[in-house]
Amino acid sequence: MSVDHDGRLHAAALTAVPEPPPLIDLRRRCQAMMPRVDIGELILEVMGWCPQFGAAYTHISGGTRISDNFDVTLAAVLTAHRSTLVGARS
Repeated sequence: MSVDHDGRLHAAALTAVPEPPPLIDLRRRCQAMMPRVDIGELILEVMGWCPQFGAAYTHISGGTRISDNFDVTLAAVLTAHRSTLVGARS
């Protein structure tokens, strides 16, 4: 490590420590036990547990909701947003 004349800290790249085989096996086994769920259905279920979730979202105009299917619309928007985030990481 070194500090330049502007006070910035510089560090050399670190080498990754290889993952031990038991960790790789544990990760694989845990992933296999995780249930496959539809993200939209999960969001709707969470909204059912916590009614304040949907109420936290307001229209940009500050007005009241105009849709009777707001929860479904919000779940679709959040699902689409999640999909774009996952696609950006690939």
